Amino acid sequence: MLRDVVGACAPPAVNSDEYRIILRDAYLLNRGRFASHVDGRTQMSVNSERVTGGHTGRAAAGPYPDDRERRDRVDRDVLELARRTAMSVADAQRVTPDVRASVLAGVRRCDAAEVRRQAAELQRRLAEPSTPNAPST
Repeated sequence: MLRDVVGACAPPAVNSDEYRIILRDAYLLNRGRFASHVDGRTQMSVNSERVTGGHTGRAAAGPYPDDRERRDRVDRDVLELARRTAMSVADAQRVTPDVRASVLAGVRRCDAAEVRRQAAELQRRLAEPSTPNAPST
């Protein structure tokens, strides 16, 4: 019966994607890496170079500007204040650093207290004896 099933399946054509996939899997199992004619990334690169005339379109690496040199850099505390208080970034930038620090410290304390409360609630619920298929309260 197995011979009938196996015999009914014809091997894929040599130039088909199915054949390439089977060959790729065989290379992976045998050698641990792809051959260049089986690797899809290599094929895409070759096709891209043919279309673009050798230009790959990749950006050249660095040098990137130092963080201190960037003009559009916004302080992280300003962004956090704006996100947590639902004010605009421009309004948060006008808040003095001392006020910003005290507001963020208060918000962070409240967050820590909420996390501790949730952890205690979870521990309490896990410690309760439960019965399977019982309605939750």
